[in-house]
Amino acid sequence: MAPVRGYGGFSSYSFYWGAPSWYYWTPFHPAFYWGPPVYMNGYYQPGGFSFGHLFISLIFFAFLFWLIIRLLTRGGGGGVRYTTYR
Repeated sequence: MAPVRGYGGFSSYSFYWGAPSWYYWTPFHPAFYWGPPVYMNGYYQPGGFSFGHLFISLIFFAFLFWLIIRLLTRGGGGGVRYTTYR
């Protein structure tokens, strides 16, 4: 077992322990945006921020927002219909 250098704050999310592994593959958890720990000079260092994951999550949330708006407006007219008559 190697010693760990932790710097507190959000860098602790990159150490990949203390939570189920699927947390690190969902854009809803802060650990998604950090890389895995790196072994350097005999210590584990926290991984860095991942701008690629940030870009993926922005696309994901933009698509989710678009889909919700599309479902609620039915493609630009009418919106959600609560009755069977017009």
